Amino acid sequence: MHHKHVDDHGEGGADPGSGLLLREGDINLHALTVGGGYVWCGCSTSPSRLVSCRPDFSEYETTVLEGTGGLHDLVWDSGILWMVHASGHLSRLSTADRSVQTIELTSRSRQRPFAYTCHSEAEDLWIGMYTDPGSLLRVDKRSLAVTEYVLPKAPMWSVRDVAVCGGRVWACIYDVPGRIIGLDPETGRQTSLTLMHEHALPTTLVARDGHLWVGLDTIPARVLKIDPDVGVQKSIAFNPTTACVRALALSGSHLWIALHTEPAEVIVLDLLRESWRPILLPPQYSNSRAMACDGEAVFVGLQNRRHNPSAIYRLPLRRFERIAPDDVAPVRLTSQDWYRVRRGEDQLARGDLARLDGLASIVLSRRAGEEFCLLSDNERNAVVAFLQAFATNEQGNAVPIAESPCWLLARVGELRVILRHGANGITEISTIRKAPGIAFDPENTGWPKAVERVQWQ
Repeated sequence: MHHKHVDDHGEGGADPGSGLLLREGDINLHALTVGGGYVWCGCSTSPSRLVSCRPDFSEYETTVLEGTGGLHDLVWDSGILWMVHASGHLSRLSTADRSVQTIELTSRSRQRPFAYTCHSEAEDLWIGMYTDPGSLLRVDKRSLAVTEYVLPKAPMWSVRDVAVCGGRVWACIYDVPGRIIGLDPETGRQTSLTLMHEHALPTTLVARDGHLWVGLDTIPARVLKIDPDVGVQKSIAFNPTTACVRALALSGSHLWIALHTEPAEVIVLDLLRESWRPILLPPQYSNSRAMACDGEAVFVGLQNRRHNPSAIYRLPLRRFERIAPDDVAPVRLTSQDWYRVRRGEDQLARGDLARLDGLASIVLSRRAGEEFCLLSDNERNAVVAFLQAFATNEQGNAVPIAESPCWLLARVGELRVILRHGANGITEISTIRKAPGIAFDPENTGWPKAVERVQWQ
């Protein structure tokens, strides 16, 4: 079933994304990738099931991979789709004729070869194994010859994801304390880095410009930026109500982050400014497991409830990646103005809000609602016109503030509005002031007159 989800923006609203609920039997989605003009999804069932569809969700097809079970990961590589299974199998699908070749993997320890994750790099396919201890398999793509590397510091069922950075193969180890292990494939030497948060469990990682970005199973959700050569780590935490980063995808200067929550939430992180915005998916889409980008959109693979049909959700890049103009440096507020922003932020988090009639996609902190009421009619109309444009991502001259780049400062005539893209396309306003820093402060000015278009909650 194909759903088109539209934000409630009123006139001038924009379509943030669309979703596809998979068919009966296509359940327990664990993996997703894009390539060859298709979106490919792996279902961890017995036998394994492979779902393919066009990016517009047409040409839906399910392939049952007999003799395998528990498809856990897949990767696209120049006309070949590689798939790994919990049953200990590796499958190679040629997208030219949809022919499938499957081999059985082995382990020197003779344990059940549970293949959990895979990563394609040059002539090799790297597979993370749920053995005890954990291990990495290096598979030659042409000959399918396998070399095994045991990871003594990886306990059973802990190798969750694999990436290549700086000539080393890195595995994230889902254990306490959380760590990543780097393998030099030429020498066999291993490097173990313990993560900076004591109880942070790493679930996924990607490499970019000599750094590793690691997603964590924490509350709130976090990612780490790690320089693996020197071990320096930087932590970025998201909203207090978020949890469990489950998948990462890179697109230009943005990192897309999918959370394993109900409903699912996706975060877009601007890597240049380290500012971010959340996107809350509709309630029928939950528990993100995988994510990939085709240059036009990001596709999120959703497990949903384990025995219900899984889903795919499509988020167009053009709609979400423009957080702020690239050529504008962050601005710094006065300490008093930053205090007002934080007060408004606290009210938004508590649900102490004001709304504007007819603009369901805009929410103000109570403080910002009071400030709005103190404006003249012309000033209110100018603010509303700007907000309508901002809500559809035509942000104009909004720029990040240095204290917290997820908040933007917008100039509306002589007014200065501090706002951000909140969950599910909602525009959140923390505070409104006059340049240069004169505030409409109800505590000093007196309680504002009632304005018909403002509703309090």
